[in-house]
Amino acid sequence: MYIHTLSLRLKDKNITVVALDPGRVKTDMGGADAPTEATEVAEYVRGLANNAELKTGGFYAQGKLRAR
Repeated sequence: MYIHTLSLRLKDKNITVVALDPGRVKTDMGGADAPTEATEVAEYVRGLANNAELKTGGFYAQGKLRAR
């Protein structure tokens, strides 16, 4: 809910606000058996940042818009 509210507050300043969930990542916290490498998450974040059609106020999970 906060992401949506923040996106509305910053809309006039042309600032896009999103939340993202990369899923379980191979890190100390995610564990060695996690399905996603940290480098994959970095590419995912970079792809979102470069996406001109990104929906402000959206929640992205593993590369897909899940809620807005």
